[in-house]
Amino acid sequence: MGVRTLTRTEAASRSAAISDLDYRIHVDLTNAASGDETFVSTTEAHFVTTTSTIFFDLVAKEVLAVEINGQGANAEVRPGRIVVEDLPTNTAVTVRIVARCYYSSTGEGLHRYRDPEDGRTYLYTQYEPMDAHRVYACFDQPDMKARWSFTIDAPATWTVLSNETAQATERLMPDATRHIFAPTQPLSSYITCIIAGPYHRVVGPTWQGNYPKYDGGPNRDVSIKLAAYCRQALADRFDTDDIFAVTMAGFTFFHERYHYAYPWGGKYDQVFVPEYNLGAMENPGCITFNEHYIPQGEPTRAQCAARGNTILHEMCHMWFGDLVTPKWWDDLWLKESFADHEGTAALASATKYDDAWATFASGRKAWAYQQDQLPTTHPIVADIPDVAAAKQNFDGITYAKGAAVLKQLVAFVGEATFVATAREYFAEHAFGVTTAIDLLTALGRASGRDMSAWADAWLHTFGPSHIHFVPSDAQLRQRATNAVIRPHRLSIGSYRLGERLHRTALTSVELTRASQSLQVPTGDAYLPNDEDLTYAVIELDDDSRQIWLTHLSDVHDPVARAVAWSALIHDLRSARLGADDFLTAVLTHGIGESDSVLAGLLRQCETGWREFLPSSLRHHALAAALTQLEEAYRSDPPRARLWALAYAAAARDCVQVRDHAIDAVPAPLLAELINNPEVARDVKWAARIAQAARGEVSATALRAEHDAAPSGFAATQLREALAALPDTDRAGETWEEMWTAADLSNEMLSATIAG
Repeated sequence: MGVRTLTRTEAASRSAAISDLDYRIHVDLTNAASGDETFVSTTEAHFVTTTSTIFFDLVAKEVLAVEINGQGANAEVRPGRIVVEDLPTNTAVTVRIVARCYYSSTGEGLHRYRDPEDGRTYLYTQYEPMDAHRVYACFDQPDMKARWSFTIDAPATWTVLSNETAQATERLMPDATRHIFAPTQPLSSYITCIIAGPYHRVVGPTWQGNYPKYDGGPNRDVSIKLAAYCRQALADRFDTDDIFAVTMAGFTFFHERYHYAYPWGGKYDQVFVPEYNLGAMENPGCITFNEHYIPQGEPTRAQCAARGNTILHEMCHMWFGDLVTPKWWDDLWLKESFADHEGTAALASATKYDDAWATFASGRKAWAYQQDQLPTTHPIVADIPDVAAAKQNFDGITYAKGAAVLKQLVAFVGEATFVATAREYFAEHAFGVTTAIDLLTALGRASGRDMSAWADAWLHTFGPSHIHFVPSDAQLRQRATNAVIRPHRLSIGSYRLGERLHRTALTSVELTRASQSLQVPTGDAYLPNDEDLTYAVIELDDDSRQIWLTHLSDVHDPVARAVAWSALIHDLRSARLGADDFLTAVLTHGIGESDSVLAGLLRQCETGWREFLPSSLRHHALAAALTQLEEAYRSDPPRARLWALAYAAAARDCVQVRDHAIDAVPAPLLAELINNPEVARDVKWAARIAQAARGEVSATALRAEHDAAPSGFAATQLREALAALPDTDRAGETWEEMWTAADLSNEMLSATIAG
């Protein structure tokens, strides 16, 4: 029998019955470095219940004990649950549950990683949306906030972290230590956490300020100690200076913006962990990040900006998501959209990565537009009847489209109104749970606008709006795949050709109908949604498209260029623009873009030649692209890595197989990249994978490459390269392994599929 998923109805019933909840959790990890598959976990849950029968969530190999107030309990163990009966009602009760829970290899629950480079063992937890009960018995739903007190036993030499600071440590035996952590503020189960292992630690600066307390009292001094952690094998490339600079800037930005003191004690740990399924997770006071944010060579500006955006996204969650939490997973979109929007705003205004909104327009929104035009699209507010449905909603609609629509909401109500409402919202609902209606109602009250109509148009429908300006009759038109006409606040740019293409006028528009006549200054080209305020697919008129293709790099404003790029990407996907023409445009104008925008455009090129370029044209187009990419690699040293990765991708894909004979466009730069000691490891492996796909390297040579410099990263790259070899027998073995290898981690499985 499979594990039963928690439903919204069950969660609401359980939440209504239980109050005054707090936990004491004891987890014994002293055997983690051994081959044992389980660890012992003990939960003491203290609460008051109005019903005598209640169920705890728990996935475990074995339940060792269930007690009520120190006595044996009437309890039934079911898949994923323990049903406890005969509980005293309307009085304080303690339920104690002891179990053997599994170490994980899938990134769910308590993940265990053994470093192939040095043999060290690392642990970390990941729970969203509902995996805390894989580590300890609990009421695993977001609206049942509680205070959590963790006690963790671990090998004596290990670092052990959780949401709060450790109050004390006790030596249990020569090789084991007990770590006793302070109780947390009220937290949902999915953002509690445990980190354990021989992590490398870097102590950062301390952020200080003076801001209002969460209890409404006078300002208090706020002091937050920063630290960052990674595996020992990554210590030599752990570029913490930039991490700490972004973190310090973020705390200043969010305190000034929200006027609400950081509510999670005096520390802020950022832990970079291996084999992570996500980009990061907002555990209060102990944020986890995918260690791929630590570059394999000298970090590029694009890499640092992407990491900075994620750092600030998770920091925003300290307020929106952690302090004030969605009651149920149907409001996941608001939590993530808010953090996506605010993280980008912080990056753009508080750090040196001031082109963040251009990156958002050309990258994040491009992902949203693509996802929103697939048969799998759904409204931003989705119906989530159970946790299984919630797991399907971590996608480009929830994150990227939600953030883009929130940007339109900010334009709709005004920036000052939005910020003032957020401040009131945090103060009113601190340590509580809310629904989207709570925030929208507050915004409507503050702005005087009808937020119910806005929500109906934007949140409960699917598909993007399509906006097209018709210069011949000066009409702005919108259409939608689901026939919904939405309210848009946007700008139209008029551009003239002189020595350069330049903007001569910016016309602000509030579009509420399917078609609207405008007074727009005459131009040679036009750009609807010029400031990227709204969420809509922009369809260029034919004359404007040709001018943008030829003169895009003339324009000074990076956000305007990003909107034009987004329109060209749509033209590519809708067959108004050939993939070869799009590729030419990127290789002609992309060199003038920032690192972050360029990186996104090169990924779009890869999609273009793989999915939209006919096979009859692919060899010719990629042969030309390889020449241009090599020229860019040699002429643009600061961004050589980006050009090299794009070159490797093109070389990998310009392969045809006829009657088992491989025909590939020559790519001599691959060997140079592999043999150059100055080239970063990720570029070398991208080149090796390209050679593997082209049949230009053997499995033996690939393994030798790995053995010469073994690491966790090299292990995943080797797996991808081996899977890419054009060998029928090996392909069959790889296919079989993907379906049957029980010990294959998610990261290794992903590498195999990619190969």
